[in-house]
Amino acid sequence: MLTNKEIQEIEKVIGYTFESKALLSQAFTRSSYAEEDRMHGGKGLSNEQLEFFGDSVLNYVLVSSLSFEHSVIDEDGNVHTRTQQELSNFVSFWSDKTMLSSRMTELGLNKYLLLGKGDIKQDVGNNKSAKEDLFEAIIGAMWFDSNQNLRLITNRIYKWLDLKFDEIYFKKNRFTELKEKIDKINAKGNNKLKIEIIREENDFIFLITDKESLVFTKQINSKDIHLAQIMAADEAIKYLDENYAILAFKKKIDPSTVTEANAKQKLTQLFQLHIISQLPQEEEKFSYDNNLWSVKIVFIDGSMFIAADKNKQTAKNKAYLQAFKYAYKVAGEALDNGRVTKL
Repeated sequence: MLTNKEIQEIEKVIGYTFESKALLSQAFTRSSYAEEDRMHGGKGLSNEQLEFFGDSVLNYVLVSSLSFEHSVIDEDGNVHTRTQQELSNFVSFWSDKTMLSSRMTELGLNKYLLLGKGDIKQDVGNNKSAKEDLFEAIIGAMWFDSNQNLRLITNRIYKWLDLKFDEIYFKKNRFTELKEKIDKINAKGNNKLKIEIIREENDFIFLITDKESLVFTKQINSKDIHLAQIMAADEAIKYLDENYAILAFKKKIDPSTVTEANAKQKLTQLFQLHIISQLPQEEEKFSYDNNLWSVKIVFIDGSMFIAADKNKQTAKNKAYLQAFKYAYKVAGEALDNGRVTKL
């Protein structure tokens, strides 16, 4: 059980006084502690069931807030609101494990968790899952103690989460996608990309490094690491797509298979894979003096490749093969250093 002093401290932080102090203690009781309590003749009640109710109440409050803030009923009785994906993104953001655990850390409530000996050794009280469970358990406990006073609980949830409805909260969190992309790059290439997030007062510095070199950085003005991840992930993914195309480059295009017949197609593929930034210009000219077609391929850097033949298509094919070999060489040199060529 929590001490009277601990209970008073907790109630002051959450802004609610419990009628049942035992229920508040149960909200802070991990199953490991409950099991040990049961072995010593106690009731052995944990916060697991309270988590279930708290999770459901939290989601209901979030959905209700959307119906008030972002839904309109027209004169015919139809509901106009955001897309299903945007609504889902909003609820996912505010009920995410990282979000809830960070709120518990800020409120300083996880230090009151009642843990079994094994959990204490493993410092379970400081892991995300335990803090997320505590957030939901407190809501569940308040649900029962207040006789399902939804208005009161909604008020507390708004305050604890500092709930907002800005556009960013309706965006998909691509941080997981970013981590998966980095894992693939590291697994298949000669790269050792790593994400680092550094907190500096009211800012987060989001970094991606490759061995000892800095690859990507973004400073986010926010106290919330979850929001910082979302804001940085989009830009980071775009940057990696543009600058770390070496895997697709080497996997999809084998220069030994490129011939005059498919050189133009392969050059276009370099562009589609973002290996080169622009397709070269093509110029063709027929000489009546010697009855020859001349085809010139010009890149953005001024490099040009010319071929001539009585057959126009043959001249094109020859010029494009030269152009492809040049683009592949320049792009390969750039990508070996993890960067896309400006060609």
